[in-house]
Amino acid sequence: MDALIGRFVLMHQAHPVRTLREAAEHVRQGGIVAVLESHISASVAGVHSYPHSTTYDHVTRWIRETIRAAGAHPDMGLRLRRLFVDAGLPAPELWLQAVVEGGPDAAIYRYITESLRSMLPLAERFGIASLSMEEIDELERQLREEVTASGGVLTSPLVVGAWCWLP
Repeated sequence: MDALIGRFVLMHQAHPVRTLREAAEHVRQGGIVAVLESHISASVAGVHSYPHSTTYDHVTRWIRETIRAAGAHPDMGLRLRRLFVDAGLPAPELWLQAVVEGGPDAAIYRYITESLRSMLPLAERFGIASLSMEEIDELERQLREEVTASGGVLTSPLVVGAWCWLP
């Protein structure tokens, strides 16, 4: 195969080095291995919003804790360089990206609350958060109002991209 592309896969693996190594074995010489992974561990006060949003604090904490409780790695993004090298691949090129948005029409309010909504069954099972669908809708409204009133911005969870060409 010419390329291996993964998006938010390795963070959910019990043995991400082995997973990457075994998957990369199917890529031909001269092919590319490219991976995107979240580093939601960095979604903390002082980074995720300006000025500080306590509502966003709660939402991102619930998401981080749910990911961690499910056995996933919320810090996989910045682990990618080491992961590639440990898997026997060339050291990858890396980039870091986050969306920064504010104002009443920003998509980030819906994005982050829908992310929480999709994890809600796990969050409830692990005792992290128990919210109704209406309460999640209210969180979106509250985020929008809080950030808009302050003239502030929110940053999406950081995403790290890593890629290398196979020799």
